[in-house]
Amino acid sequence: MTIFEANELMVAGVKMTHPLFTKEEFITIAPDGKYLFEDGCKCEQKEFWKYRQDNCWLTDWARWEN
Repeated sequence: MTIFEANELMVAGVKMTHPLFTKEEFITIAPDGKYLFEDGCKCEQKEFWKYRQDNCWLTDWARWEN
């Protein structure tokens, strides 16, 4: 799915993954609007995307299955 579709699910608390993540990594959106990672760390969405400008990040998102 696209990042736009994934973002809608993350707002609802769904954990998402991407082929460039390890199988243990996921991302979702916390109630404060920040990205929340599997290790409990948070960052502003703008900061996350600052270093991920390649088109490969626009697609291939999927629900994370543990």
